[in-house]
Amino acid sequence: MSKVVLASIIFMTLSLLTYSGGVFWERKEGEVWPRHTILFGVGIAFNIVGVTIITVYTSLKSGEAITDTLFSNINIISGAVGVLLLAVHFVWAIGVVREGTDKQLEIFHKLSIIIWVLWLITYFMSLRAGITAGRFWGETNE
Repeated sequence: MSKVVLASIIFMTLSLLTYSGGVFWERKEGEVWPRHTILFGVGIAFNIVGVTIITVYTSLKSGEAITDTLFSNINIISGAVGVLLLAVHFVWAIGVVREGTDKQLEIFHKLSIIIWVLWLITYFMSLRAGITAGRFWGETNE
């Protein structure tokens, strides 16, 4: 596996750890605190870096524009959906922390895990895309 693909996988996994940590810490405490939103924000940052690395890498290796390959389109779509889910969750968490009512907290608490599961699907799609890209070009080191 190339170092570039490995870097992408590491960033995606850091995203998984920080974002999941925020979701389950919030669930355990039963409230949304600023510390949870920080983990959500860090998760978004790691996710963006990981998806960007593998998307650019696959485009450069294929010699085609990022939007010209089916592989890249699938990766771009799953990556964009993942980032969008994290961003909505992050902004929503900030709103609940700042001005949330008990009802808003209850709704956030219930839907937070659903958003996490949906994001997890995009996480595994992007992770698989990264691993597949490394195998497709048959590279072991870069």
